[in-house]
Amino acid sequence: MRHAFSFNAIRRADYKPERYQMMIAHLGGQKAIAIDTESNSLFAYQERVCLIQLSSRERDYLLDPFAFDDLQALGELMADERVQKNHACR
Repeated sequence: MRHAFSFNAIRRADYKPERYQMMIAHLGGQKAIAIDTESNSLFAYQERVCLIQLSSRERDYLLDPFAFDDLQALGELMADERVQKNHACR
């Protein structure tokens, strides 16, 4: 039985630009991806996204947005109309 979420499948971008680009390339090659975010909105007036979770059918990624100076590639992926985005909630 295949589980929808496996801790073994999670790949952290490891704060290295080349791994981040590999994640973007993988997700950009998919027909559909899932995305979810976590923020500190309960504890701060100016809400900040603290964690970005991205998944394809094969891989799950956790992205720390504070670890990167430039998330433009992620913005471009989100704007790409060829890749369907689904909000990942349960």
